[in-house]
Amino acid sequence: MKKIIKRTLAVIGCILLVLVLALALHPLWLGSAVKCGAEKIGPKFTGTPIALANCDINLYGGRVAFDGFVLDNPAGASEKVAASVGAFKVVVDPATVASDVIVVKEITIKDIFASYIDVNGTNNFDVIAANAAGPQ
Repeated sequence: MKKIIKRTLAVIGCILLVLVLALALHPLWLGSAVKCGAEKIGPKFTGTPIALANCDINLYGGRVAFDGFVLDNPAGASEKVAASVGAFKVVVDPATVASDVIVVKEITIKDIFASYIDVNGTNNFDVIAANAAGPQ
């Protein structure tokens, strides 16, 4: 019986250690995970390639930033890029996130581009939205 309790406590301790390390080291992997998800999973929903040059997320500092976001147009469009954002950054006061009023310290958006074009009788963004909505 004592062995079972010791093993259970050891497993719980290991799980807690992994959770603490994950939270402490999240700035090292969270941005990379979002970048990878945007580039690997995003195209499955939009039906078009997505690129993201860099993503930086720091929950402790209240900062989310990314550079080089590019959403390509669907096949048949006359232009390659549907939308792009050169840089995007939001900084909030982390102490206010759980309160009724969130204090936003900074919002920066640079080099925005969007092309609204005809694609086989509809527009490119309607095609991308329909792809993201899935089969009806």
